[in-house]
Amino acid sequence: MRNSSQETSEETAAPPPAATAVPAGRPAESGKPLAPQLAPENGRHNGTPFAGRGMNFFRNLPIKRKVILVVVLSSMLTLLMASCAMFAFQWFTTRAMITRDLMTQAEIIAANSAGALRFKDPDAANEILASLQAKPRILSACLYLPDHSLFARYGRAEDRQPLASERWPDGFHFHGPHLLLFQPVVHDHKRAATLFLRFDFDAMQREMTKPYLSILILIVLASLLVALVLSTTLQRLISEPVLSLATTARSVAEQKDYSVRAKLQSTDELGLLTRAFNHMLAQIQADDAAVRTANLNLQSEVAERQRTQARLEDMHRQMLDASRKAGMAEVATGVLHNVGNILNSINVSATLAVDHLRQSKIASLPKLSRLFADHAADLGPFLTQDEKGRQLPAYIATLSEHLVESQRYLLNELESLRRNLDHVKGIVAMQQSYAKVSGVVEQVAMAELVDDALKLSSAALLRQGVEVRRDYADVPLVSVDKHKVLQIVINLLSNARQALKDPGQRDKRLQLRLGLNGSQRVRLQVIDNGVGIPPENLTRIFAHGFTTRTDGHGFGLHSSALAAMELGGSLTGHSDGPGTGATFTLELPLNTEGA
Repeated sequence: MRNSSQETSEETAAPPPAATAVPAGRPAESGKPLAPQLAPENGRHNGTPFAGRGMNFFRNLPIKRKVILVVVLSSMLTLLMASCAMFAFQWFTTRAMITRDLMTQAEIIAANSAGALRFKDPDAANEILASLQAKPRILSACLYLPDHSLFARYGRAEDRQPLASERWPDGFHFHGPHLLLFQPVVHDHKRAATLFLRFDFDAMQREMTKPYLSILILIVLASLLVALVLSTTLQRLISEPVLSLATTARSVAEQKDYSVRAKLQSTDELGLLTRAFNHMLAQIQADDAAVRTANLNLQSEVAERQRTQARLEDMHRQMLDASRKAGMAEVATGVLHNVGNILNSINVSATLAVDHLRQSKIASLPKLSRLFADHAADLGPFLTQDEKGRQLPAYIATLSEHLVESQRYLLNELESLRRNLDHVKGIVAMQQSYAKVSGVVEQVAMAELVDDALKLSSAALLRQGVEVRRDYADVPLVSVDKHKVLQIVINLLSNARQALKDPGQRDKRLQLRLGLNGSQRVRLQVIDNGVGIPPENLTRIFAHGFTTRTDGHGFGLHSSALAAMELGGSLTGHSDGPGTGATFTLELPLNTEGA
């Protein structure tokens, strides 16, 4: 334990942070690295863009500079690695030498101080420590007694701050830029004191390594200069054959003269490349001659080709005429088919209107008029006293209600007839537009459009006793050609109605299912429980002219599939076989303007 005088002495300083002890003769490493590790600035040197630009720059250099750069860089890296190894060796060697020298000096001072310690003579000890003036790098020295009291000291005021020996084991310790040594002073095999030395290690090491580092840098620079001169001179052995080959290739490319040959300058890989290049030129020259001969032969065939072209153009005009006529026939067939479907509904509506008029009580109006005429003179007594007259007001009220209901029914039928006629006009206009432009694209509510198609076919479906079920999901408005989609749905309803025509079938169902398929397509399914479709016919039902009905013409599904494709959608059919019904699926994009 230190006494109070030692604690208050101005010569005694607070102990520094604990350092790592090492055995005598071996310096301890401090906790700090010998050189700071440089981190990349903002990570800019870690990314691939710098490496990519560097590689592109290197690739675009002339071959002379590439060879020189490769040689100089290789030499520089090799010299740097060797220099770093030699400098590291010199650095460690210098440090070991300094520690050995300091240990020797400490042993001498310890041996010389033994007498002064034995006789308790601090002045003699101070004189012995003052001999360290011959070693300017030893900044301070102290002798501590076993009770840790200070016996003698040496050094400048700012450097001779002794450290408490009890806090530091014997041996070397690094403390900042200084190397500390605690050496025991032994007398009669007993520890008489502890010698403390503070050595300016960093300054000493700089003095010893600076000349060596300067010489090493000069050697590296001189070696790089020699490498640059040698690479500049010797690069011709590689660059000249390559440049000669490049000059020949440029001449051939510019002048199209395939008779030029590159000069063979060596038998190494560059010589092999030159021979291969000359062989390629010879092959190209032969092919060029063959092409020229073929061109001369082709010129003799031009007249024959022109005559053949004239015949082909004549045949093409004939085929176009035939195609136009076939197209007109197909359009005419479509018009007849589509209009025929609607005429059936018109015929049903007209028949129902005629039947309703025949059953109407409108014929009673003349009788009622004559009855009023006969009793014009006594109309009041007749209406109040006569038995028939008293019944007339009630009869007139009943007749009025009947006539109003009849009027409403006939107006509905006439409105249906008007819509059917408008649709006929639209069908004709739509078919005429096939040869011109597409129809008008407008925002359509698919549920309303399907309901319109059902209304146009409702009479025929009602006559066959078909139960119609609607399963509509909420779908957004669709931008389509309304007449095309309406005609497709009418054709699908007509096809389902024909499949349910069997009079022996009691449960006749037709389901219409409307929804979305994904986020950009609307899907309509027409499902019936009719006769179904044989598997062998599933691939043929959309072919032009295919039908299984004796009165069919095979155009409805064909034209509907074509219309769906024109709208950017599709029409497909599925059936599990005869007697299982069928499902036809129409899919359309929500916006068909770009279809």
